[in-house]
Amino acid sequence: MLKILFVCTGNTCRSPMAASLFQNELKLNPLPYSVEVFSAGLAVLEGTRIAKPVKVLLSDRGIRNFLGHRAVQLVKNMVEDSDLIFVMTANQLRHLRSLFPEAEGKAFLLTDYASNGEIIRDIEDPYGGGFENYRESLEEIHNWIKKIMLKLKGGHQHEVGSGQ
Repeated sequence: MLKILFVCTGNTCRSPMAASLFQNELKLNPLPYSVEVFSAGLAVLEGTRIAKPVKVLLSDRGIRNFLGHRAVQLVKNMVEDSDLIFVMTANQLRHLRSLFPEAEGKAFLLTDYASNGEIIRDIEDPYGGGFENYRESLEEIHNWIKKIMLKLKGGHQHEVGSGQ
């Protein structure tokens, strides 16, 4: 089983969007192996609900796997149990690796991994912005998720089930 963890700052916008979109893509286009997807944040107010614009945008796409989502703080066992960890910004990647050295080799900037190192760009936080900021963020994340799915389908998965 491949365990994928999406990480952002507060676990109320980008990482739950990414996890929900990835799970939905798995339903539409299953991979030839089992995948578990979850999300967490680096600086979380434990138990905070997903941002309302995220709920609306995901619901409009018929995605409801986020219902009941509450923000979760990233902890060591999540990092240890994950095969792939995707963060939204280069600063988050540096912070994650400084907190959890065991993330080395399995933690990546989402855009970097999806583009095979061709595009190293942050996915900006829509939190506090207008609805359009959230929509743009969701669309951008979805495009990268689709690229990751293609990469994983192509047999380039990152050590599926490695030592877990």
